[in-house]
Amino acid sequence: MKTDLRNSLLVKVCALFLISLIAAGAFFCAFGVIYLDSGGAYEKEGSYYNTEVCHSISYELMHTVYYQWADDPSGSWQAAYTPENSNFGFEIFRVDAPETALLRVNVPERVGSDRTMYIDDYLVRGYVSAAMTAQDQYSYSYGLYQQLLPYNWFLIWGFIAACVVALALLIFLCCAAGHRWGETQVLPNYLDRMPLDLWLALAIAGGAFCLAALDPYDFALTPFHLLLGGAGLLGVFLLTLATILTFATRVKLGKWWRNTIIYKLLRLALRMLRGIWHALTGMLQALPLIWQAVLLLTAFAFFQSLLSYSAQYSGMGFLLLLTLDLGALFFVSQSALSLRKLQEGGARLAGGYPEYRVDTRRMPRVLREHGENLNSIGGGIAIAVDQRMKSERMKTELITNVSHDIKTPLTSILNYVDLLQKNPTPDEQAEYLAVLDRQARRLKKLTEDLVEASKAATGNLQVTLERTDPCELLRQAAGEYAERLTAGGLTPVLTVPEEELCILADGRLLWRVIDNLLSNACKYAQPGTRVYLDARHVEEHIVLSVRNISRQQLNIAPDELMERFVRGDSARNMEGSGLGLNIAKSLTELQGGRLEILIDGDLFKATLSFPSVS
Repeated sequence: MKTDLRNSLLVKVCALFLISLIAAGAFFCAFGVIYLDSGGAYEKEGSYYNTEVCHSISYELMHTVYYQWADDPSGSWQAAYTPENSNFGFEIFRVDAPETALLRVNVPERVGSDRTMYIDDYLVRGYVSAAMTAQDQYSYSYGLYQQLLPYNWFLIWGFIAACVVALALLIFLCCAAGHRWGETQVLPNYLDRMPLDLWLALAIAGGAFCLAALDPYDFALTPFHLLLGGAGLLGVFLLTLATILTFATRVKLGKWWRNTIIYKLLRLALRMLRGIWHALTGMLQALPLIWQAVLLLTAFAFFQSLLSYSAQYSGMGFLLLLTLDLGALFFVSQSALSLRKLQEGGARLAGGYPEYRVDTRRMPRVLREHGENLNSIGGGIAIAVDQRMKSERMKTELITNVSHDIKTPLTSILNYVDLLQKNPTPDEQAEYLAVLDRQARRLKKLTEDLVEASKAATGNLQVTLERTDPCELLRQAAGEYAERLTAGGLTPVLTVPEEELCILADGRLLWRVIDNLLSNACKYAQPGTRVYLDARHVEEHIVLSVRNISRQQLNIAPDELMERFVRGDSARNMEGSGLGLNIAKSLTELQGGRLEILIDGDLFKATLSFPSVS
């Protein structure tokens, strides 16, 4: 298994140590290059006496000796500037008499560097000894320069190499930021959870504290100052590195700007402004339309008069007034266009086009609401027209179906009565009477179904809800229909749980529902298939289901199949009124249940659902 180095804590710690070490080396090389370059080491033979460090020390000492001389012209302070104590010597002249020295102290025989400074009416000339015999500020910086000079080009290449390696390590650390051993996703640490702007403020403050050690007015190239300055630069580097790594982790986590105090404050301010705006607009909308218009016109007139007055004295006021007028012109133009759209929409609706829709985009709020109301009216008209057409079609189909279903047995009865009146033989009489009996019973069944369907639809049936075991009803139904199902080539399959299931239902009406479903199965199921009867407890409901494979193709919607006088065989060549499913649905709803039909290809499934009772 390949190890991902980004997840290794040891590798990341080593990388942090190496990049810190290399950064310290890069700082040293950069300092050496800058220090040597100030002495001209990269243009010609370098000299310490040409460096800014040497000149800075000289100017500082020239200030010091002048003010010491001004305070005490013949004091003991001059003893500090002897060849044994200092490599610095000086002369003081009056500006108007530069040839005559007022004071001359420790002027070296061999001068490495000399500087001149004008203070008040005096001229101070400072000298640095080329012999460099004393141990002072010059000697430390001189010794460092001499030690670095042989490595002038090495320092440049060392700085470049250190930067390249540090950059490579930085890229690795940025890629590894947020990764942990055994985890596949990026996870934040304590620093990454801190608000970014708070961390930046702390890092800047820490960097300023670290850079305080590099104060140019109090910095000398002594070992102590060099170590202190190096520690300060390293502290700045570590703070910068921590900022880069935490930012890399935040970018990987996504939406890094959300974890900032500024973002949260802006969000809070925006939420408050939005609340104030909603409150003001709500108050404005609560007013009648006429008062809304009065307030808007009053506010416009107030601001226009105010800007008109200021426009007399400033160009900015004129620009603001022009902007206000242009905004008002744009608002009025948009309102006029919106009113035109509303007028056209009303005309289209009145002209008999309920499907027309008004484009409410870019409308003012009040007009947009009016446009949406017009669209709702159009949609309501379209729905009402569709429902009316559907109702008329259903009425026509109802009359046709009822006429057909009543006319068929009635015609048979009249024909066989006519045959009986023609003195048939005894065998023919028996056959005719059997047909008359069957057709009369069919007509009676149709009449009873019509009455029951009407009562069930209007709720005029007496319903007595009692604790009922639906599993027992399914067992009885399976037993009573076993012979009819077998005669039709169907095999009943009953699946009920052993424990008792209890619902509140009218046993007589529930039996009629199951009877209708099984009667439909006997009429319309494909011979040689099975009829499944199931009962189960689903969450807080008891669900009964009847499933079978249809003989005819079921290319009809389930909701339409439960309408009155709708059959699974479109040719209507099977016996039946087409009211069974409609009656079953109405009776189920009267008992507080729900009947659903599912059609999947030739699979017919009826599901009864009742709340369970403990």
